[in-house]
Amino acid sequence: VAATATPPPTPTEVPFSLSDLPREATLMLSDANPTTLDPALTMDARSHRYVAQIFSGLVRLDADLRVVSDLAESWEILGAGTRYLFHLREGATFHSGKAVTAQDVKDSLERATDPETGSETAQTYLGDVLGVTRKLGGRAPEISGVRVVDEQTVEILIDGPKPYVLAKLTYPVAAVVDM
Repeated sequence: VAATATPPPTPTEVPFSLSDLPREATLMLSDANPTTLDPALTMDARSHRYVAQIFSGLVRLDADLRVVSDLAESWEILGAGTRYLFHLREGATFHSGKAVTAQDVKDSLERATDPETGSETAQTYLGDVLGVTRKLGGRAPEISGVRVVDEQTVEILIDGPKPYVLAKLTYPVAAVVDM
């Protein structure tokens, strides 16, 4: 008696609709794919649009291109314009639900300026921060001008008073990422 092989089961087609996806947990791309979703590597407008929807920074630009709070509830400009103290918004969380802390801000800026990350925008948008140029050049292990004051406060020192520093911090390279 010869054994007969049992044929594999026939796959059943399951109808699929985008409307079946949970809106609060689904990223829908309505145009061509972005080049990257890494805020440290974002350089093009298409990627920038998506990154701005996914990540937050200390500050952001509003519809009238004014710098407004984002993760930072408030900030103080001290030291004749060379010292910025950012106070994080109470209850700010990552998508995972983990609380955003001042250490996350520091870690994100350290990652963005790590030569191995390869950010082409870090020097332009973060280069005013003390120690960024040295870190990008591989001559320092960390940014000397970024310090965690406490869990909700981060200090950023810049190399001279510059009225545009807050605007530069709205660029995606300064976004806070969950690491």
